[in-house]
Amino acid sequence: MLTSRVVGLDGTHPRGRIKGAALREFVTWVEQNWGREPLVSALAKLPARYAGLLSADRPGLGVLAASWYDGELAILLLEALFDGRAERERNRAIAEATQRLMEANLGSVYKRFFIRLFLSPNQYVIHAQKLWALHFDTGDVDAKLVGPKKILWRIAGWRTHHPILCRFVISSEPAVFGAMGCKNVRTSATTNEAGYDCTHYVEWD
Repeated sequence: MLTSRVVGLDGTHPRGRIKGAALREFVTWVEQNWGREPLVSALAKLPARYAGLLSADRPGLGVLAASWYDGELAILLLEALFDGRAERERNRAIAEATQRLMEANLGSVYKRFFIRLFLSPNQYVIHAQKLWALHFDTGDVDAKLVGPKKILWRIAGWRTHHPILCRFVISSEPAVFGAMGCKNVRTSATTNEAGYDCTHYVEWD
C-alpha cells in the first residue's frame, strides 16, 4: 500500500484513516471556488485535539497527499465545510472535486496501477479492493456483475463511513469506469443490506 506516515492522533484510529490525496483535492477545490474564509472557519470548528495538524496559512491546508489522516479529522472537516451549504451547492462541490481527484490519480502513479489492473469491468470486480485501499485503510469491498453492464458495489466494516464520504465514493464511479471506456456511466444508491455499510449500483452503455 502506498504510504508515508500517519497524521492524526497517536494510537488507534476508531474511525479509520483516509489518504491525504483524497482530502487535499477537495480542500484545494474549496480554496479555488469558495475562497479561504470557509477553510479558516472550518479549522476553527475542529476539536482542540487536532490543533496544529492543518494550517490555514498553507496551500491545501498543508494536507500531504502521500500521508494517512485520522478518519474523524476528515469527517469533522468535511462537515464544517458543508455546514450551511445548500444541497445544490454540496452536489456541485462533490461532483467537481471528485472528478478532479480521479483525474489527478489516473494521471499519476495510480494511472499505471489502474491501467494494469482495471482494463475492463470484469477485472474491476476482481481488484476493486486494491483500488479502495489506495484511499482508505478499512472496509471490505464486494463488487459483483449483476448484469451485462451493471455492477452492484457493497462495502462492510468501513470505519470512516459517513454520508458525505459515501457521496464522494459514488461520484467517483463515472471517472473510474469512464477510464475503462464505458459510456454514459450512471450510479444509483440501493437500500443497505444487513452487514453492509453502504451499497450502490453502477451501470453503463
